[in-house]
Amino acid sequence: MIRDVFKYLILGTREDLDRFFTQAQEQGFLEFISISQKKGVEKPITIHNVLQAIKILKKEPRKEPYIGGGDITLAMQISERTIELKEDLEKLYEEKRVLETDKARVAPFGDFSMDDIADIEKQGNRKVQFFCMKTSRRDKTPVPEEAIYIGTEYDLDYFITISPDTLAPPGMIEMRIDAPLGEIQNRLDFVIDAIYRFEHELKAQSAYLQFLKDILVEEL
Repeated sequence: MIRDVFKYLILGTREDLDRFFTQAQEQGFLEFISISQKKGVEKPITIHNVLQAIKILKKEPRKEPYIGGGDITLAMQISERTIELKEDLEKLYEEKRVLETDKARVAPFGDFSMDDIADIEKQGNRKVQFFCMKTSRRDKTPVPEEAIYIGTEYDLDYFITISPDTLAPPGMIEMRIDAPLGEIQNRLDFVIDAIYRFEHELKAQSAYLQFLKDILVEEL
């Protein structure tokens, strides 16, 4: 007996596709044909962006749905801004992590001026260096006379040297400091504020989730 068959191309987010395949397999009247990677269907940029924005917004807390209406132009604007916010937040999260690491590393030396350090080196013809060493090794390793003890944090002792020559004391690790504590803290405050603002805006974008889904259906 010959029966007519119909072939459909199904597109959607990974979560929606997984749910569709699971439910379809339970019915048992569909045959799935996978598209190979080399012969994959290239999605238009409009569909690609809307799909990506939907995937991002599905992870955000739900807001009151947007009901103002609109077309693909508005959907693209919303999608592009959503993707931009997500990318910017990822960069800010990484910068925050780096700044917090630098802050903890520099904090034992307190706040100081890099210009003052430069003046000391230039006018005094001296080399200013920052060092640390394990506290447990301090009694076993001779500390040079030029080393000024600054303090101890956790299991590390911190020193600063002001010497005519560049020093490399055994058992001590030289620390490169590009910015003092105050500058790091100011930048960290700015980044934290930006993260707060961008997260708030991204949460607000979730109101467009259903609108984007409806536009996606129309485009498909």
